[in-house]
Order: sequence, then structure tokens, then C-alpha cells
Amino acid sequence: VLVGEGLETFFDREVLVLRLNQNGTLDPTFNGGGFGYYWPASSGTECWDAAFHPDGRIILVGTHEAIDPFLCAINMDGTWSGQANFSGAPFGIDAMFYGVAVQADGKIVCAGYALTGASVSDMMIGCFNSDLSPDLGFSADGYAFPSFEVTGYDVARDVLIQTDGCILVGGYATSSNGQYFALARYFPHLTLGLLNLRQSCE
Repeated sequence: VLVGEGLETFFDREVLVLRLNQNGTLDPTFNGGGFGYYWPASSGTECWDAAFHPDGRIILVGTHEAIDPFLCAINMDGTWSGQANFSGAPFGIDAMFYGVAVQADGKIVCAGYALTGASVSDMMIGCFNSDLSPDLGFSADGYAFPSFEVTGYDVARDVLIQTDGCILVGGYATSSNGQYFALARYFPHLTLGLLNLRQSCE
């Protein structure tokens, strides 16, 4: 499965999903032609990552109008599931999801960033239930914001679930001193025990 954005019409940027056979050709059983355009809210959606849910859905994440993170799901056959969450920024600031992973219990973990001020951002981790509602067992509102630099950009580019169930988020932190690799690890369903690791990218 490949994901990105496409123009179904001249003006509308929509989520584009393709499913390929092993030989690289389009799989005709997927949405009747091997690909599908999805317009969960309105024009201006960009998809950055996808993950397979244990129940057979494909989970998609990205940004809507470059200011709101989105989370949605399509069925394995390429049809629209009708499930989408565009309330991914309860704090009312610009944000984006870059990566997604699914836990063994079916809960969904997304990673990206949220702007916290002028030219300042923190990593953003969002945990969601299978129905795409925020997982309030992860934190008070389902989100966590590991911060590495007081001034500068902290961005999570991907997320994975370790074999012990811990959530590992990787990205970078930028300040006037340069840019660094940045890793954050969370215990599932807890915002305690954050581990920050940072090293120079030189």
C-alpha cells in the first residue's frame, strides 16, 4: 500500500491510496482499480503514513489544510469506512501527524508536531481508540508533547511499538546550536517515564 496526496479535480488535494501486486501492478480488487481518492473533510488533505489495523482497516494520518492533524480509516478493499478524526488539535494550534503505528490491543498511536509559539514546536504524540476517539487512558486528553529545545523546532517523523509495548518516537530537534536526532519513549497508557535521548547529527 502506498499513500500520499493527489488531485482528483484541478483544485482539490485529496488523500490518495494505491495497492500494488507483488509484481508492481495495480491491484484491481482494491476499490475497483487499484487506487482511491478520499476526501474525509474538504480539499487540502495530505497523507503521510499508513498502518494496518488488526480488524482489517487501513489507518491513514497526515494534515488538513496544513494546520490540523487528521486520522482516518479505509476498509481493506479500498472503500471508505466513514471514520475520520479532524479534531486532532484540541489545543487550537497548528499541528501535523507524520507517522502512525497500531498497538497489539488495536489502539492507534500517531506522531508529529504542534506549534507552541512563533518558530517553536514540540513533538506531538496522540493515542486513539479503535474508533479513532482519543485514548484518555494515555493522558488527560490523549496527547503528549515531549520537548527537547525551549526555542526551536522539535518534530517527530515516525513512531513504532516496541516488543515490550513501549511507544518509541523518532525525529529531530533544532535550535540555534544545530539540529539533533531526538528520541522519546513512553510506556503504553502512561505519560510518566519519558526518556529523552539526543545526539548531534554531525
